[in-house]
Amino acid sequence: MERDEYLPSRRVVAGHPRRVGRLPSGFSAFPVDPPRADSRDMSQPYAHRAEIERLDQRPGSTSGSAAREPGPCGGINPDWGVTTVRIMAALLFAVHGYQKFAGGMGGVSAYFTKVAIPLPGVMAPFIAGLELVGGVLLILGLATRVVGGLLALQMLVTTIWVKIPSAGWNASDLDRMLLVACVLLVLAGPGAAALDRLWWEREKVAKG
Repeated sequence: MERDEYLPSRRVVAGHPRRVGRLPSGFSAFPVDPPRADSRDMSQPYAHRAEIERLDQRPGSTSGSAAREPGPCGGINPDWGVTTVRIMAALLFAVHGYQKFAGGMGGVSAYFTKVAIPLPGVMAPFIAGLELVGGVLLILGLATRVVGGLLALQMLVTTIWVKIPSAGWNASDLDRMLLVACVLLVLAGPGAAALDRLWWEREKVAKG
């Protein structure tokens, strides 16, 4: 061997110069960490965690962060608020419809004639039936959006055509509240505890 192979050479290790001897071919002057005994693909735990979080977000899941975080009002489903509005409005409509039939269609037709409702002889039984049958359907939560739309139209006509012109704004308070309740049912659906969730609203319930 030549003499200069044993002479020290100047190398830089981690930013600090130091003198090291010439190393045989295949060796490095920089230290190399030995492989750790627990070395593994670290992407697997994160992928597994992401899958668990995705499953926790499914409708009806009772585990994970979705179940631990309570919603508004202590975790009560907001659909129950819609249900309360639906039941109370349904009772009002059903009672008024029954009262119209119990009092006789003659008196209802006469009142419709007085307030200039077109075709009073036809509209009297139609409105009474709509309120009675529609109220029962709303209690059951069946065809809620359709019934709510028909009753909203009735309340709109009653408010603008009958109550406000004849008795003023304050006399239409109940009619306006029922109008808003029916619009809510059209837009939000039946809420909880409704037959529509097993039929018309089934796909929306499944999607969450």
